[in-house]
Amino acid sequence: MIFEQLTEEIPESGAIILQAVADRAQQLFAERIANSITVDENGCWLWNRFTDRNGYGRASVCGKYILAHRLMFNLLVGPIPEDRPEIDHLCRVRNCCNPDHLEPVTREENMRRVAAANTCCRRGHSYADHAFVNSKGDRECRICSQRVKSESQRRLRDTGVGPRASWTECIRGHELSGSNLIVNKSGSRECRLCKNERQRLRRRRSAKS
Repeated sequence: MIFEQLTEEIPESGAIILQAVADRAQQLFAERIANSITVDENGCWLWNRFTDRNGYGRASVCGKYILAHRLMFNLLVGPIPEDRPEIDHLCRVRNCCNPDHLEPVTREENMRRVAAANTCCRRGHSYADHAFVNSKGDRECRICSQRVKSESQRRLRDTGVGPRASWTECIRGHELSGSNLIVNKSGSRECRLCKNERQRLRRRRSAKS
């Protein structure tokens, strides 16, 4: 009952108080974001808090982790265009979130730029000799992929526990439980919502080609 009274029409004095609370919350949010960024000599805004395994910064907003560079683009530039849904780092620094270094592009253009810029995987294997395109449409190193698969199978064989066994949420913040949890053949846990989204995007790309 109290919540309804505070969210329905209230007197001017109450509105002033709520506006002050909102302004303070916005100030605290801006301060937290600013303290999460370090500017380097090249003008990159480096996200100095949590980064995922791919090196991209992730920010916690309303209890969910989102990509820091997409957050900053939305905050300082505007909505990401629907026809160019991916953000390319022009500086090639993955944890940079400087809007001047970011450009909305199509997935095809983003992949083309990544392929042109990267000739080796993170472990130094040449893409010219060892690259393949995975089910998501991304380029991967065959040697590294086989190594990860072998380690996952060995861990499952030795311990009976697959990778990400301790995770309670996927990297996009979806809860890994109940009908949203998928355990694949290797024992790895997957998010059903994210998997369905990847399949939807693949069907959309197939329909366009």
